[in-house]
Amino acid sequence: MTAEKVQIMKRAMRLVVSSLSSSDRLSIVAFVASSKRLLLLRRMTTNSRLTARRIVDAIVFNQGMSSPSNALKKARKVLENRRERNPVASIMLLSDDRRLCSGEIAVGYQPSCH
Repeated sequence: MTAEKVQIMKRAMRLVVSSLSSSDRLSIVAFVASSKRLLLLRRMTTNSRLTARRIVDAIVFNQGMSSPSNALKKARKVLENRRERNPVASIMLLSDDRRLCSGEIAVGYQPSCH
């Protein structure tokens, strides 16, 4: 992902964080060579939103081979291991990795590529 695309991703993440209410929960998983959970799954209270925003703001451009399938596996584990179950749960993958669209990387679903 280029530095410019990282900035676009950060704007999108800020919008997501600011759109969540205190009844919503969020976890952030980042990936480049490996995946790492930057924010544990937590309710988006005022303090949690500030923490999430700081985490998003701290994300920096890092060249290297990305590993979206590992990140998706980690995100799926976050959903599987959560204590509270809602009827609706989502994983949002923000990536410019065209290998996802070509099927070169198997992620268990067919992404919408524009």
